[in-house]
This record gives sequence, structure tokens and C-alpha cells, in this order.
Amino acid sequence: MFTDVVGFTSLMERSEDKAMRVLSQKMAVVRKALASRDGKLVKEMGDGTLSVFSHTPNAVSAAMDIQNSLCSRNFKVRIGIHYGSVLFESGDIFGDTVNVASRLESKAPGGGILLSREVLSQYKESDRPETVDMGLTRLKGLGRLLQIHFLGPTGVSPERESGINPVKESGSLVLSVFPLANIGEADDEFYAYGISADLLSDLSKANSMSVVPVTSLIKSMRSGESKDDIARRFGSSSFVQGTIERTGSQIKLSLTLKEVKSGRTVWMDSWIEEIDDLPAIKGKLADGILKALGRNPDEYPGIAEVEVESTSTYEKYLQALHLWQTKSNKQHIQQARDLLEQVIAREPDMIPARIVLGATYRDSGEFAESLKIFRDAQEIALAGNNSSDLLSIIRSIGVSHWMKGDLDAAQTANSEAMKLAIKLRNKTQEASLLNNTGLIDCDRSLFSESLVKLKKSLAMSRELGSRTGQAHSLCNIGLVHWRSGNGMKAIEFYKKSLQIVTVIRDRAGEASLLTNIGIIYNDRGDVEQSYTTVLKSMRLSEELNDKRSICMALNNMGSAMLSLGQNREAEKHFSRALSLAKLRESFLQTLRH
Repeated sequence: MFTDVVGFTSLMERSEDKAMRVLSQKMAVVRKALASRDGKLVKEMGDGTLSVFSHTPNAVSAAMDIQNSLCSRNFKVRIGIHYGSVLFESGDIFGDTVNVASRLESKAPGGGILLSREVLSQYKESDRPETVDMGLTRLKGLGRLLQIHFLGPTGVSPERESGINPVKESGSLVLSVFPLANIGEADDEFYAYGISADLLSDLSKANSMSVVPVTSLIKSMRSGESKDDIARRFGSSSFVQGTIERTGSQIKLSLTLKEVKSGRTVWMDSWIEEIDDLPAIKGKLADGILKALGRNPDEYPGIAEVEVESTSTYEKYLQALHLWQTKSNKQHIQQARDLLEQVIAREPDMIPARIVLGATYRDSGEFAESLKIFRDAQEIALAGNNSSDLLSIIRSIGVSHWMKGDLDAAQTANSEAMKLAIKLRNKTQEASLLNNTGLIDCDRSLFSESLVKLKKSLAMSRELGSRTGQAHSLCNIGLVHWRSGNGMKAIEFYKKSLQIVTVIRDRAGEASLLTNIGIIYNDRGDVEQSYTTVLKSMRLSEELNDKRSICMALNNMGSAMLSLGQNREAEKHFSRALSLAKLRESFLQTLRH
């Protein structure tokens, strides 16, 4: 809680004696209020004070005591209060909470109190004081959006600022969060990628919106299109973009949130963070984005919270995320694991680090180790009653069993995860889990059951406005029809999926679908149509330099040529496929050794 006297500097210039009498009267009232409300005076700063309270309502009561005691005096005091964690050091306190409270005090009118919504959230609904909602306000230079409330006597009110008009989305809210662009040194790229990935992972837990996968956005960004156009392709209602730059002991950030349809900039800010506050940046971004989207961060426990206090530990986590994403050899994988194990040794309860570590073993085929790591994380989540992280963990356990070939265990894990997703009202996760369980049923030749789940997933993705979700569901429905022997039905759904991936410019998805369609044409004896379709797939794969997909396309084109009796052409395709396969195997060896 900050307090100061309105116009104290000019009063000092006119009469130092009178000013000192005013200050003495004010301090007597402040000290009495603090003593009666269990507050602690941290320091005096001229005519101002900074105090802390262990119980939030006591701070508001103390502020009201001060204003009521001084209301008949010939001077006015303004007060600002914010709730959050602070750092105690050498008898002083530091941190974002202190900065926000100071900014609120500077905006408060004489005789009044400004509170953040975070303060009011600490009350029971029945005990909450009656306040005037001043709307969502940007605290320029702090990278914060704050819902401000006024508390004071009749006739006293703060000046209303233009404020922020949050997004008012009547239908489904689809959000594209583009990775922060690193405008600093190349070695600092891990800050941009790591914070972006961590932020996106948390925002995807919000149950009232659909977040476009970052991998899909990165693929589309290669086209050189504007972010407005890319977001529009994904059916996004809003998108976020920004920059990050480390300079010495500081991190410079900028962020913009825009509506796609209107082009309106909802929130734009640039600010500087101290490197020691690095772990709090992701939570601050999530808090502001949710508020700008008209969502209450209090409804999503954990999303805007700091998961680790140590800057050096969080840096290691960000480096591991970046290494894992950009890996090109086994050394990178091992380096990522080493960093994650260091993080876990320092912060045993940091579940996201355990999930990523488990994924490094799962994706390398080391399923026993991955399952052990996930189960350790599961115990921590259960002990902390952390439902959102528990959902991610059980999903990961299911995927590990699935990749291992243990379909019964995979389905059991998915069923457990589904119950959690329903409990959390996270429809994005529900749709994704329905996709997974549908594919597992397909692997077990339970085609009817599979189609029921995949069609339900498709309906949910349409309701959410998720184009990537719709494309996946349609593709998987096509796969089930193919495996059950209905080739033409498979082509029908593959083509529906192809329409969507073409719109969102997922070139790899286009190539894969075209290859599958070509194979079905070949199986049905429509060899020329098969060759033409797979040729399109190969050209797309060549643009992407995807050697695996090029090999598949060449093999299918070779088969088509054999069916047409053009043996020499078939041999050319097969020989080129073999050559590329050897090159790819050589590359994979670098990942294994």
C-alpha cells in the first residue's frame, strides 16, 4: 500500500513549517491505522509511505481508516493498493507488485483509494467492499493491464482514462500467439522461443478459447505473409505478436494484441524487465492477454503464476525447450536432458520440466524411462491438487503407451485424461483426446467405435472454430475408412481435410494427404490419377526439403509406373528414392550417436 499527500511539493515551497505539520498529522494517522490493522511500515519517502500486510482485507481497512480520519483536514491523501508477491531485502521490498501499487497511488484522487481487481479477489463475495469499476487500464511501461476499482467518499472520483476496450467475442474465440521475435544477439534466441512456448502451453489450458498450435504458425510464417493474413487463415479472432531483446541485465519487450476482423489494436505496450524478474515474464504476459481478451485470469488457476523463483534455473529450462525444438543430433537431445535434470534437481516440483524430459525419452523410443518420469510428475501433481498439469501428464502417459504398442494401457490413460478435461471444461483437450482414442480404436480394428469418437471430435473442433482440429479429425476419419476397406469414402474425407490444410498453408499436411489419396487411387487401379496426385505431393515435399516424404512419393510414383508397364521410369523413381533413403538414414545415425 502506497500513500502520499496531494500537492505536498508546492506546499513545501509556500511554507515549510505548514508542510511539516501536515506530514506529522498524516504520519500519526497512518501509524495508528497500521498498528490497528496488523500492517508494517516498510519506509517513508518524503510525504509518501510504503506498507505491507499479511492479510489483504486489512490493507483496505487501513486505507479506509486513514481516509476517514483525514477527511475533515485541509489536505488530501491518495492511496493505491495491489496484491501479489514481493521480495524482502535489507529492510525494503521489491517487485512488480510494488511497482503496480505505486502506479495506482499516483492515479488516485485526493481523498480516494484505487484498488486492483487482484485485491478484491482476496475477499469472499459477501464481504467484498462496494467499489466503482473504473475499467481495464494499461499501466504504460510496466507491461500490465489492470482492472482498477475506486473506493472513496461521495463526491470524490478519479479521472476516467480512455482505458482498454477488451475483446467482446460472441462466438468461439480463436487465438494465434506468434512466437516473440528475438531482436537481440543470436545466442539469446532461446529466450524468445522458450518464453513463447511456455506462454502458449499455459494459454492452451484456458477452457474458453482455442489456441492455434505454435508449430502450425511457424510453418505458415515461412510463406512471408503478414501475421494478420496468417491469423485470418487459421480463423483466428485475435492474434498476439511481439519482440524481445536482452541487453545486459535487462530484457526489453514489446507486445501487440489485435482483432483480426476489425484490425483494431486492443493492447500495445513496450517495457523493460530486469533479468532477475525473468521467471515472472510469462505469467505477466498471460495475465495481460487474458484480460485484453475479456477473460478473468482468476478463473484459470496457475496460468499467470510464477512456477520457479530462480532466474538461472528458469534460463536453463528455456534453453532446454529451445534445444529440444531445434535438435539436429543426439548431442542436442542429451544437452536438453542434462539441463532439464539440473532444473528438476533445483526445483523438484516444476512439473513442466518433467513433462518435457519425459517427452525426450518417449520420442526416442525409451518408453520405460519416459513412463517413470511421467509417473513421478503425476505423484507431484496429485499431491499439489494440480488438475491442469495432471491432465497434461496423463495425456503424455497415454501417448507413451500408444507409441509403445500397449493399446489397452493407452486407452485407459486417455479415458482418465478425458474425465479430467470434462471436469476442467477444456473442450480443446476433449476434442484432441477424442481424436487419440478414435485412432487407438482404429488400431484395434474397432472401426465403428473409432468413427463415432472422431466425428464427435470434428463437431467439437467446429464449435471451437479450430481449423487445425477440424483438419486432423477429417484426416483421421479418412484413415479409418481406408483401413476398413472403403477407399472412396477415405478419399472424400482426405479431400475435405486437404481443403483446410491448403487454406492454412500447411504444406507438409498437403503433401501427406496427397500421398495417401494417390495410394488409394493406385489400389483402385486408377494409376494415372495416382501418379498425377503423388507428383503434386513430391513437388510440395521438395519445396520443404522433406526427404522422408519425397522418398514415399517416389516409391508410389515408381509403383504407378510399374502398373503402366513403364519399367525404366519406375526404376528411375525407385533408384532416386533409395539414394535419398540412404542420405536420410545417415542423418538419423547422427541423432542416434
